[in-house]
Amino acid sequence: GKQADAAYWLDHQARMVSSSYYLQELPEWVKAFNDYWHLKYTDLDTWDYFLAPEAYTESLPDDADFESRSFSGTNALPYDIKQAIKEKSVDVIKQTPFANTMLTEFALLVLGEENLGVDSHTDLLAISYSSTDYIGHAFGPQSVEVQDAYIRLDRDFAHLIKELDARVGRENYVMFLTSDHGAANTPSDQRFHYVSTAQLKAQLNTLTQEKFGLPLIKNIGAQQLWLDTAALAEMKLDRTAIQEEIKSMIYANSALNFVKVFTRQEVENCSAPDCDYFKRSFISALAGDLFYMLPFGYMERSENYGTTH
Repeated sequence: GKQADAAYWLDHQARMVSSSYYLQELPEWVKAFNDYWHLKYTDLDTWDYFLAPEAYTESLPDDADFESRSFSGTNALPYDIKQAIKEKSVDVIKQTPFANTMLTEFALLVLGEENLGVDSHTDLLAISYSSTDYIGHAFGPQSVEVQDAYIRLDRDFAHLIKELDARVGRENYVMFLTSDHGAANTPSDQRFHYVSTAQLKAQLNTLTQEKFGLPLIKNIGAQQLWLDTAALAEMKLDRTAIQEEIKSMIYANSALNFVKVFTRQEVENCSAPDCDYFKRSFISALAGDLFYMLPFGYMERSENYGTTH
């Protein structure tokens, strides 16, 4: 937050960084930590089962169709980390449980370097374990990968608590756990379906191209459509009128499986429960031009794997 003495996060090279809001330069101990862990990353061979495979009784089969193939085209443990780093970058480490372990070690280093818990003034250390988020999105909450990540994270917590007990004392700290969101089930049966946002955008732009001579949909996602401002200006089209036109086009096209569509004006002035869903998260400077609801069990994804919030 704004009042923190420092904040650190992983960049796209899986190095701990900060910003000039907090620090003009990274401390030497952070630089040394980054160098050490980069060597460890490149020395990792595989992400394999932590326990025996038969112990993963809370998971669906490990090679389900809806799981990501972000690790060298496969979707089941073990994963070849060295090959994935070679094909993409060291950033793939964020999608493994090993980034959580690294973060735990960094938190313990912060504990010592910042002298937390050593005087009568209360200190706050916030740790955000985000690898479970990456893994959950890619493989789904009932995947072997998620179960393995939490089995390993449980060990990381045990290590963190043991060190806090030793350094600060069990009676001298409070630890609590929370979560920023849950995860939807993956389409593991016929009741659930993916909706490709890229395909929706292409379908809608085909319609607007036929009607107005230009593709008018700039972006799509989070159940919203954003119109292309430059295209509207070029064609001298009225934004409000176009919203109504596109809404009518969507309802008239049976290939577009939308349950309901609302224009921006309808959301801003709505009183019905359906559009109130959007109004509660409406921010004028960020919101789309049209809002839509999909049928039950349909999940928006850019690709046909993984899950969402």
